[in-house]
Amino acid sequence: MRQSDETRFAAHAWDYAMGRSLRSTAVSPERHILIARQERPTLPTILAVLAIGRGRPWLPLIEAALVQIGIIAIRTLLKDTKNDHCD
Repeated sequence: MRQSDETRFAAHAWDYAMGRSLRSTAVSPERHILIARQERPTLPTILAVLAIGRGRPWLPLIEAALVQIGIIAIRTLLKDTKNDHCD
């Protein structure tokens, strides 16, 4: 799979997990955290979502999407680092 395809796959996985988590969470402070994570994913909001997700059926979807995103990020960083050392 090409990197552009992997990136697209990870983005779709993230969007799908986000949609599932929002659809299954009633209006509450937790839902506001999920919305914040969707609008501006940061380390604190992602960690909050992981905490909220304990025991929820959508947590594995979030975790799988984060793994895909992490793999792409690592490949990109390693490629950039390798290119930096070749100059």
